[in-house]
Amino acid sequence: MKKAITLLSIFLFTITACTKDDNNTEQTILLKKFINIEGSNTQTGIINYNGNKISEIAYSNGYKYIYTYTGDLITKVTGYEDGTIVSIIDYTYENNNLRGSVENYTSKSNGVSTNSKLRTVYTPKSDGTILEERFSIDPSTNIETKTANNIYTFTNGNLIKELSTYTYFDGTTSITTTIYEYDNKKNPSATAIGLNKIEFSDTSSLNNINKRTISSKSTTDGIHFTHHPDQTRNYILSYDANNFLKERKYNDINLNNTPTTFITQYFYE
Repeated sequence: MKKAITLLSIFLFTITACTKDDNNTEQTILLKKFINIEGSNTQTGIINYNGNKISEIAYSNGYKYIYTYTGDLITKVTGYEDGTIVSIIDYTYENNNLRGSVENYTSKSNGVSTNSKLRTVYTPKSDGTILEERFSIDPSTNIETKTANNIYTFTNGNLIKELSTYTYFDGTTSITTTIYEYDNKKNPSATAIGLNKIEFSDTSSLNNINKRTISSKSTTDGIHFTHHPDQTRNYILSYDANNFLKERKYNDINLNNTPTTFITQYFYE
């Protein structure tokens, strides 16, 4: 289930955009369908709206997400797998800015279901960055364990840097720095109502990402670090005649450790 939530951000790379018709009246272009191609595997997603607000995203693998709004703010996302609720994320705001979320989700392994709970706190810093702190909560005792820190840096509406610290169950800590670079075309998802409030990522930045570089190191004692080679991903972006993104392509290693080309195609209405 956690993988599906991660993929959700990838699938939402483009949501809405505004253009003008021949009479100079503004109209909204909505992304209706996307197709993700990973080697020989294909997955389709269909997006439904209530006006310009996302109401539902349904995937061909059986996952579905229902969005609940309070005004123009997304306050809940409910995840389903084959008709059964498997996750609920509740969002809280202060002065229309995200300050926290609580996620309850169910995961399955070898036919056994496990309930988990996560809490996330967002704090704006004096240098303009946003600190994200993640906590794992034991559902039976309600005891919290801090698992991760993320610091987000923004410039001109784009996420340009993410510094992440994560501690694994075995005590290993990884520190990862991700640098994002963009083209000069507007990312249509930047105008999606409420989405940029809950997504601190390249998918909700003002422009479209064309390069990502990851530097990481890990330690088990907090003193002796193992440095890992940088990972650079270059994106190939294609646009239609109206300058709306129609395809995003990149090469990477899949979950089976096999070099694979990843493609997302976008279809509007």
